[in-house]
Amino acid sequence: MEVAGKVKVKLEVVKGKTITNPIVKTPDLTATIASAPNLDAAVKTAVADMANLLKEATPLSTEEIATLMSAVGNLQVCQVVDPEKTVRFSMPNKVFTSYGIKFPQ
Repeated sequence: MEVAGKVKVKLEVVKGKTITNPIVKTPDLTATIASAPNLDAAVKTAVADMANLLKEATPLSTEEIATLMSAVGNLQVCQVVDPEKTVRFSMPNKVFTSYGIKFPQ
């Protein structure tokens, strides 16, 4: 279902990150978003982007990042009706805060 509405969005370019896909930050969570021709590829990209964010900003090992993402991460399908499928992988902001990671407000 689609509905009309108005939203206020603040966009910022975060320099120094290797991720080329969008990162969405709300008061409660931060999410990586990826689109691809199929869901498997979109999931792989969104999850890898989140792992790379954590790898760049924390001293955690790859195994620790995978465990953390499995414990508190949330994967959601955004849309499947366009030619490309879109997903997001989100984590609570308290996780980022606990590691001292700050994204633009």
